[in-house]
Amino acid sequence: MSFVLADNWVDRATIIAHNEVGKMRAENLKTDTVGNCWRANNLSISGNTVTLDIQASEPEPTQVLFLQRPRYSRRKEKEPGIETFSATDTIEHQLYSEHDATNLLWGSGEQLSGIVKGLGVTGVYLPERVPNVRLWRIIFRAYSRSIAPNDFIEFGRAVAGDPFKFTTAYAAPLRRGGRSNSTSRRPKAGVSVHRRRAPQYRIWAPLFKSIDTDEYESVEDFLLDVGDLTQFLIGLEEDQPHRTWMLGAIKDEDLERYSYSWSRLPMTIPETI
Repeated sequence: MSFVLADNWVDRATIIAHNEVGKMRAENLKTDTVGNCWRANNLSISGNTVTLDIQASEPEPTQVLFLQRPRYSRRKEKEPGIETFSATDTIEHQLYSEHDATNLLWGSGEQLSGIVKGLGVTGVYLPERVPNVRLWRIIFRAYSRSIAPNDFIEFGRAVAGDPFKFTTAYAAPLRRGGRSNSTSRRPKAGVSVHRRRAPQYRIWAPLFKSIDTDEYESVEDFLLDVGDLTQFLIGLEEDQPHRTWMLGAIKDEDLERYSYSWSRLPMTIPETI
């Protein structure tokens, strides 16, 4: 693993949206359930642009910025014209030292979101850690969402903060897979099959092996940070967020197992949706 981020300062922040719909408020970006999302609509009227301000409660060091769309939008993408934010739509990130958007500390410029269908993930790993961030401004430009009634966008989670990096504890191989909660059932008295579709989610299992004292301390620091089953962001490659970054949480039995053994055991991290 390249990094993990468990201390997400967005959860302590105030989110100001200039466009939100009913209960689909921007404050939903602070909940662990990605499907409980924020929606902005009527983009055909607003020039396909939406601005979101996330104000930190105190100055925060920041090097990782992350956004994820809700899972049910993933299922809708199988239908033409229901992609709620495409790879060619753009996102601009700006970090300021003041809530009133004065003193720009870092800006990404307008960049393609790069979102992969079926994953819904986009993010930025900054070249350097930016201290004392008090405002994260996000400017969404959804050029693909210009025609009503599909002139809306949805995002389910926002993450920002200073990542934790392992020393030498991570070792290959890393098992990567997926799982689905979909079910199918054929009644005894009939011939038709009843199917209940559910979103798929990823499962990653890094392997820690041959751990010496320094490596033990690195893994121990990580577990102390996320040991209460906190949702965290895990990144395998800093420059490839669209496929190699994932929101997850360690399984409870893995935490118990690691408290007794620290050698050659995989840690299972299912994706949280």
